[in-house]
Amino acid sequence: MSELTMKQAGELMHEMYEVSDRRMLQTRAQLRGEEVPVADRLQAARDLLAVTEKLAGTGMADAFDDADQLRADMAETAAKARAEIAELEREAAGARVDAERSESSGPRA
Repeated sequence: MSELTMKQAGELMHEMYEVSDRRMLQTRAQLRGEEVPVADRLQAARDLLAVTEKLAGTGMADAFDDADQLRADMAETAAKARAEIAELEREAAGARVDAERSESSGPRA
């Protein structure tokens, strides 16, 4: 657990809001039927995991009355982000295999 200045805490919270906003915009786009590239979704999930782990490592939760619940929420968010990353990595790998197959089965001279 590290000591956190108010400035550092503010920067971490700002980073969390930025990541959350980006993910929300991606979700809205998907709900409108727009394609959101796997690489973009994967990066957003990785960013979410990174900022969640940073926040969890600061001991910041101890400053709140519901510290145990906040720690549990951060652990749950990290676990969901890890699962999403694994799923998106599989999806990206599948897309690469499909692209390679279509290149190799392309027109032959």
